[in-house]
Amino acid sequence: MNRTSRFLVATGIVLLAACSAEDGDAPELASSDVQALRDTRGLPLRVDDLFLQLPTGDSGALSLKLAERERARVLADNGRASFTLALSAREPSVEFNDLGRGLDARAGDGLFTGAVSVNVELLTRLNREVSSLRETTVRRFAPGSRVVSGSERIPTTSAIDIEALRRGATVRLPRIGELGPLQTLGAVTTASINPQKSLLIRSLPVIEDPARTMNPCNAAAANSPLKKWTFGHLMEQMAQGSGLSASDFVNQWLNAWRAQQSVTATGGAPVLDATSAAAAANVDSLILNPWKQRSGGGALNLSIAPFRLQAIVYRSDLAQSSPYGGSLAGNSGGELRFVFGAMEVRDANGDGDANDAGDTCQPIEMSTIFEFGVPLSSCTDIKAWANAWVNLSTLLPGQPAYGAALEALTEAVVVHGAAPAKPNQSALNQLRTNELDLTGIWQLREFVLPAPGGPLTQTTTKNNPREHQVTFTSVPGVTPAPIDMNGSPALLTEILNSMGDPGYQVPELSGGAPFLGGASMYNFETSWDHPELTSPAELEARFTFSSKTCSGCHTRETKTSFYHIRPAGPGAIPALSEFLLNNSLLVTDVRGLSHTFAEMDNRKQALASLANQVCGFKVGLPPLQLTRVPLASTH
Repeated sequence: MNRTSRFLVATGIVLLAACSAEDGDAPELASSDVQALRDTRGLPLRVDDLFLQLPTGDSGALSLKLAERERARVLADNGRASFTLALSAREPSVEFNDLGRGLDARAGDGLFTGAVSVNVELLTRLNREVSSLRETTVRRFAPGSRVVSGSERIPTTSAIDIEALRRGATVRLPRIGELGPLQTLGAVTTASINPQKSLLIRSLPVIEDPARTMNPCNAAAANSPLKKWTFGHLMEQMAQGSGLSASDFVNQWLNAWRAQQSVTATGGAPVLDATSAAAAANVDSLILNPWKQRSGGGALNLSIAPFRLQAIVYRSDLAQSSPYGGSLAGNSGGELRFVFGAMEVRDANGDGDANDAGDTCQPIEMSTIFEFGVPLSSCTDIKAWANAWVNLSTLLPGQPAYGAALEALTEAVVVHGAAPAKPNQSALNQLRTNELDLTGIWQLREFVLPAPGGPLTQTTTKNNPREHQVTFTSVPGVTPAPIDMNGSPALLTEILNSMGDPGYQVPELSGGAPFLGGASMYNFETSWDHPELTSPAELEARFTFSSKTCSGCHTRETKTSFYHIRPAGPGAIPALSEFLLNNSLLVTDVRGLSHTFAEMDNRKQALASLANQVCGFKVGLPPLQLTRVPLASTH
C-alpha cells in the first residue's frame, strides 16, 4: 500500500516518505501496533549513530542507526523499513532502507543505509582540522533532554579512520560537528563559541547600549523613536495587525492581572482561573497607575515602558535541524528571546524622569520573556543564521560592529511581517511571565497571539500539569474544582507514556480531562511524582518529566530559586541561576537519584552543530547533524 505520509524533517526540506507498494519484502505489523504508533507520525526521528563505508571509490554507504522504537515508527508510517531523506530542495532525495537491499548489508539490524557521495580529501582535511583543536571531548545528553549521559573523546590523530574506509571497513562517525565551528564543514570561523557573546548576552554594553536600549528611569525623549532592543519596540511590532494600538495592546495584556482569567485548553475546556483578587490592585499600584501618570494620564507611552532589558538569548538547542523537523510546521532556527525585568517607576516631582530624590525607580519581582521562533526552514538559511551567532564570539560587546551584527539578527525576527503566516505576522511563539509581586504567589504564565490575529491571550502553561492553589484559583461554575495533578492517576499515566520517547510533550488533555494548567505555581519543593513509580527506568522518566515542567525546571529539579535570570536595576548585571552558571551541576532528586546538567555546553554544542551542518548528500561530507537531538522542552 502506498502511503503518502510526509513531514518536514530538519535542514531545509527533509522528507520521510512512503515508497510504493511494489516491494513484497515489507515487514507486516499487527493493526494494533500500527494504531499505537500513529500518534507519533510527524515527530522527529531519532538517529543514535552514523556509520560510513566506501564500497566503491567515492561512492559511500551511509548508515543511520535507529533505536527499536524509531524503527517501529518507520514501519508503522510507511509499511516497510524504508524512507527517503532530502537535505536540500536542489538535489534528489536518498532512500535509506533496512531491507538488506542495495548497499544495506543486513535486513532488520536497525541500520538504514543509503548511497551518498564521499570526498576523501575533504574527510582528510576535516581530520587535520580536528587534530589542531585543544579540546576534543563532547558531552553526550539523554536524547531530547538536558541531562548529561556521558562524554565522547574524539581521537585527535584520526577522528575519522580514513585508512579503514579505504580498506572497505564500516566506520562509526564521531560527533565532530558538535566540537565547535569547523571551516571544513562550512563554518565562518574556527573561533571558540563564547556563550556570553553568542548565546546568553547580558553584559552592560549590550543591555544598556545607549543606541538600542532605554533606562526606564529616564524621560521619554531618551527613547524616541523607540529603540530596537526595548520593550516598547517589541510590543509595537507585535501589535500591528491586532486591531489595537500598541498602547491598548500592552494595556490589555496587563489587564490579565486585573480580573479572574479563565484559561481554556485548545478544545475550549476551562482549565484554570490563574489569578488572585489582589493582583488587580498590585498591577495598578506597581505598573499601570505610575506609567499612566508619567504618560500624561492618557494612553501608555511605550517610550517610558517600565521594563528594563536583562538579556538577549539565542536558544540554539530548540532549533529543529536534520532530521529533527518536529511538527508538520517545518524546520526553524530555534528561538530568539528577550528577557525584561519589570520596574516600579514613580516621578514624584513630575519632571518627566524618575532620577530625583523622592522619585522611585526599582525592580519588582517580575520578569517578562519574549520568545520568538526563528522563521527559517532551509538548511542553508539555518546554517547561515547559526554562523552569524557564532561570529559574534569574534567581536567585542560595546563596539559598533558587535551592536550592528546583533541588531541585524534580532530585527530579522522581531519586526512585523517576519512570519507572514503567523498571527499578527509576528514570529512570537509565546510570551512568558515569572512574578510574585502582582499575584502574591510565585507564578509563571504563558501568553500567545491568537489566530488569525489579535491581542496577547493567556493560554495553558506548556509542559506543566494543573496545580491549583485552592485559596484563589477556583470560580464555581466556571472552572473545574481546585485540583493538584501531582500524585494523580493521570500523572502516572503521562509519566509512563513519556518513557523512551525523547520527543514527548505533556498533552493538554489526559483521559479526556484537562491536564495542563493555566499557570504554574512556584514552590521550591516542587517535584512531580507518583508512589507507584519504582523501577530505575520509571524513576528516570519521572525526573525527566518533572525537570521539563515550568515548576520543576525553576525549582528543586535544577537547584533553582524561581529565576534563571534574576532581574536587576539600572547599572547592574542580572544574576544567573547555578543551572546556567555551573557546567557540571550535580542534582540529587527527591527519589535520591543523581543527575548532572551542563546547560551551556548543551547550547554550545547545538550551535556548533547548526553552524557545521551539511546541506546535501552530494557535498562529499556526511551530514553529521543527523545525530543531534533538539531539546524536547519549551523552557
